[in-house]
Amino acid sequence: MKTENNPIEEQLDQTPRHTINVPGDHVVRNCRDAYTADQADLVIWSFYRAINMTWQEAAGFYEMDTAVLNRVWRGKGTADELAAALQTFAAIKEATGKNAAPRYAQTTAARKIIHALDIGRDLVGRNKRDPGFIFIGADAGAGKSTCLQAWAEDNNHGLSCYMPNDRIGGTKHIVQELARLNNINTWISYNDMLPRVQRCMDRRILLIDDAHKLLEPATISLPKLEYFMGLHDTTNVVIVLAAALDKFGEMLSLTAYNAKQFWRRCAYHVLLTDPATRKDIEAVWRYMCPKLTLTNELATIFEAVNAHELGGFGKVSAIIKDAMRFADKRNEKLSTQLVLAVASEQLSDLEKLGRIVGNSHGRVSNMKRHAHNMRSR
Repeated sequence: MKTENNPIEEQLDQTPRHTINVPGDHVVRNCRDAYTADQADLVIWSFYRAINMTWQEAAGFYEMDTAVLNRVWRGKGTADELAAALQTFAAIKEATGKNAAPRYAQTTAARKIIHALDIGRDLVGRNKRDPGFIFIGADAGAGKSTCLQAWAEDNNHGLSCYMPNDRIGGTKHIVQELARLNNINTWISYNDMLPRVQRCMDRRILLIDDAHKLLEPATISLPKLEYFMGLHDTTNVVIVLAAALDKFGEMLSLTAYNAKQFWRRCAYHVLLTDPATRKDIEAVWRYMCPKLTLTNELATIFEAVNAHELGGFGKVSAIIKDAMRFADKRNEKLSTQLVLAVASEQLSDLEKLGRIVGNSHGRVSNMKRHAHNMRSR
């Protein structure tokens, strides 16, 4: 049974303006009603591939008139318009992500993260009773956010919906953010927003960064996590949760939540607990400084930074970025010698900071022991 469009929204949406203003749930509903399943999948893909473009950019990208695009996306294209559009969409979809320069260093962690995301994409559209969660747990600096964003931009085939790590609030805020990502007006009521967001997420893949923010300590229920479970149960959405592994485990252990409910729904999980290697450092260097030589002296310092308790693998790329900024400020080309100087200084600072933190920790421990002894008297 078809649902009538909101007449006010329909009026607002009908004339193509500078920014694409067609709500995603209207596209999904109208295309599913008007086209075959395969045709609808391709047209919906084309819409989400262009959702962040302007009308003019989308028309140029697809080499189609904006009015034709508007009609096809609304399920109102003529037979000839639809046939031509489908041919164009199919060719672009086939070429998407191919021969593109990678947006991330080819580290061990990155390869495992991308493999997990590819598995998630393969699960899209399968039976919604199948496990539909992918969990990626890694230390800070492993490249989770970089890989998620790069994969969403280069390899999603128009299916993915990436939720940045600063967009996780309460359940209502999450639903509003999903509405915004799907061109749904967030001024409508929350109860009206829920089914519209649900319709948009069918046969999609949702990437949630810093997913440990979904957990709240000292609670029996986890409403934000349960919202996503319910979303999976009612659609064919695949949900990827990428989290700092130590924070996720710690937060989950502080709740009274039955964690089995979550882990049973994971079709695949990858836990990146192994430290980065020399080859990973070399991969980051090749990606960030392809024209420079990584000397053994610099690689050794990077290894020390990577192994330092207050450093880590993410600090290696941070040092290179600092050196790049320093070179720009001095209006000179980046050199291995400059990176070496910055890396040496930062390693020295880490060692000083380690001694300060160690002393502070020792003082806190002594104070706790003293307080315990006083209470025991």
